[in-house]
Formats: sequence, structure tokens, C-alpha cells
Amino acid sequence: MLYSTLEILASQLDAYLTNNTLSQSMVEVGNVAAIDDPPTNQGNSLDGKVILSLLHTEEEATLRNEVHYKKIASYTHYQNPPTFLNLYVLFSVNIAPYKESIRQLSRIIEFFQGKRMFNQQNTPISQNLSIGIEPGEEFKFTLDLFSLSLEASVNLWSNLNSKQLPSVIYKVRVTPIERKRVIEQRRVIFEHQLNNEKNYTP
Repeated sequence: MLYSTLEILASQLDAYLTNNTLSQSMVEVGNVAAIDDPPTNQGNSLDGKVILSLLHTEEEATLRNEVHYKKIASYTHYQNPPTFLNLYVLFSVNIAPYKESIRQLSRIIEFFQGKRMFNQQNTPISQNLSIGIEPGEEFKFTLDLFSLSLEASVNLWSNLNSKQLPSVIYKVRVTPIERKRVIEQRRVIFEHQLNNEKNYTP
């Protein structure tokens, strides 16, 4: 779900910024620290792009002790509880001239101000978007603007070893990560079964 979340955000923002009129994507999931790297043979340059980068992940500790079993028909399936993650994502605008990058940054903030919550009802998944989520499959996450102090912002770009770009950070809550693996399966014991066993005379 982590990768799927980033691709959904990139796809939705790209549709808003381009009004679905450009043949090439304007928003790319990528490492902003690589903006000065030469393009590959496929021409994957980050010039003229809005770059979506994952800065940090953290576990949502308040959801750690969730119920770890599910009742399916007459069986109880025991699984490890999912890991719920908060993601810190950076949107960097690598577009010239500088005035245009500021304009696009404003539009990014405008988009997420108007749409903070994403789920399967308000965010249809295209058949062409191969992200591991089937059309109609349930998902939900919300975005909150995350502000850094001036000093923290300078340190961030210094650690990224990149030129500073017009950018904004959002905290994405909550993205579940779960491996679909049943640890144990037991038959559910119903009350009438217990009564029958008590009244049974060999």
C-alpha cells in the first residue's frame, strides 16, 4: 500500500495540474536528490517535473494493538495485525522559470486543500494504473500540511545534497501495510455445540 499511496497521489495531482491535456506526466515519483543526475537511456529526466519523494515513515502506535483475527464462515483466521504507517512526502517543483515553479507550488497546495482525503469512492483507480490496487478495492488516507522551521528546511536540503527548490511537505495518514498470511485457523465453537457436548451420553 505504501507504493500504491504514492502513485495515487502522483496520478491525482498530475490530472489536476495538467487538466488531463498533456501527453506526458508532469508529476513523477522520484528521488529529488537525483535532479542533477544525467538522464538514463530511457530519458527519465526530472527537469520540468513536480517530484514526489518519500522523506520518512513512522508507525501509528495508537493502532498497534488492533484485533488480529477475522471470522470467516465457521472458522476464525488468526493473522498478525497490519502495520499502520504515516508517510512524510515532499513535493518539489523543478520547473523553469522560477516564477512558474512558484505558480505550480501554489496549485499543489490548492489541490490538497480542496481534497485532503482519498478513498475508493472519491478516487477511482484507472485500469491503466498498475499499482497493486484493483478498481473498487477499499483504501483510505488523509493528508495534512507539515511545516518545517527555516533551520530544519535548510538542514533538509543540505542532507539531500540538492539545490533548494520550491516545495511543500505533507503528512499522509494512515497507510496500512499487511501481508495476507494466515498464521492459524480454528473452527468457531458455537454455544449450541457446547450444550450438545454437555448433554451427550455415550
